[in-house]
Amino acid sequence: DLWRVFLHEKQRDVVERGLDESLVITGGPGTGKTVCLVHRAARWAKTIADDEVVLFTTFKESLSQYVLSMLHKLDVQADKVV
Repeated sequence: DLWRVFLHEKQRDVVERGLDESLVITGGPGTGKTVCLVHRAARWAKTIADDEVVLFTTFKESLSQYVLSMLHKLDVQADKVV
């Protein structure tokens, strides 16, 4: 599970793009789309003001729990991403 904390070069490119840029991430199952999104949300959460949050939505409760556990591993404050 810890392998998801580390990024492949192409994933790092997506994560490190400007936070003001819109992105479309495509790929088949297991290609790292969610990993990129979680790292990007974590990066964003560390740059926003105290009274701001990052909204991360999903249709599946299991994915929501996965995202929260990943954010915890990336040392993101629990109240910064909802």
